[in-house]
Amino acid sequence: MEGWVEKLLSLCKQFANLFYLNLLWIIFTCLGLLILGIFPATIAMFSVVRKWLIGEKEIPIFKSFWQTYKTEFVKSNILGLFFSSIGLLIYFDFHFFQSQEGIVYFIWYACFIMLSLLFLTMLLYFFPVFVHYELKLFQYIKQTLLMAIFQPLNSVLMLIGSLVTFTLSYYLRLFPFLSIIILVYFIMWMGLRTFRKVEQYKVALAVSSDD
Repeated sequence: MEGWVEKLLSLCKQFANLFYLNLLWIIFTCLGLLILGIFPATIAMFSVVRKWLIGEKEIPIFKSFWQTYKTEFVKSNILGLFFSSIGLLIYFDFHFFQSQEGIVYFIWYACFIMLSLLFLTMLLYFFPVFVHYELKLFQYIKQTLLMAIFQPLNSVLMLIGSLVTFTLSYYLRLFPFLSIIILVYFIMWMGLRTFRKVEQYKVALAVSSDD
């Protein structure tokens, strides 16, 4: 009986932690007036979730979140500006191609859809890469591009899984209280899975080169 009680209390604690972290994301995004707050707040959320996934279960949530938020505020907003600019360009181009006709425009439109999916995959990889690796500013962009291109299966799974996770969260009325943290949890889990595969590939490549 005590075992069930302990498991129930542990489950309630985990649920409360998820809710609390999601609430911190909302608050700090608003404190940054949305535009300046959303990228550092999202980076901070990914940082906490990453620690949970690698086994650091008892970290102080607010302290860890705040430390990452203030430390990475400038860098995350610079990279956020890059991704936001590309995203806006894609949005306007998408509407332009939709209004055109003819086979040439159809071909361009199909190519544009592929580029849009590549960009979205890069954006999904960006946050796990940012909190997992220590890189120079624009090396993060290069790393996310390489992940998106050379890990196609994981990239497709991440895209589909993110869409399914967000859709389920939305229709289960978890938005905005838990939908963001659930989505972040899935993306970070997929990111760590991809990183492990990349590291295994590097080790195998190093061993084969030594032989």
